[in-house]
Amino acid sequence: VVDYIYGKNLHSVMASRLSAEKGLGKVAEFGCGTAYFTPILAREAESVLATDYAEGMVRVADERLKGMKNVSVAKVDCLKTGLPDESFDTAFLGGVIHLIDAPTALKEMHRILKPGGTLLIILPSGLSPLGTLRSIYRYLKTAGLGAPGGKLYSEGSLRATIEKANFQIASIEILASPDDKRNMGAIYVKATKK
Repeated sequence: VVDYIYGKNLHSVMASRLSAEKGLGKVAEFGCGTAYFTPILAREAESVLATDYAEGMVRVADERLKGMKNVSVAKVDCLKTGLPDESFDTAFLGGVIHLIDAPTALKEMHRILKPGGTLLIILPSGLSPLGTLRSIYRYLKTAGLGAPGGKLYSEGSLRATIEKANFQIASIEILASPDDKRNMGAIYVKATKK
């Protein structure tokens, strides 16, 4: 599924970047989909709560993650999680922030993160508007969520949205595969709760 959404080569670039994160503590993952990123997070986490809003994705993730002792799976709306205040060290939004009401989701991430907690985000990049729309369409089709939609974020507009939610940006990186001729990429963000 990740190959279909992001392209055949970009997923390994994103996975490699995420695997560089260390000491993630207690992680809440939103938009886990088919659990592509979850095992990467679990290697550096005390525990991972892998969540998605789409029931079908939750079922697939639950099946794929059986046997991982530090991972649990649940259907959760990242706009209103119902999770306790300041209960996670890291929140990871994998390929969903451009599909939802980002300010509301970021406010919720701020609420559930401990003081100084880490926010990690991966989303389709603005390498080209067509490339970004293509990945949004692929995600929605794969998740069974209907017609294409979402917001195109540039590095600047994403930075402003995250900072407005009271996070301090540590880094924003544009990830791209040199072999991808479709001009698709991803934005990787690391921020800290103020």
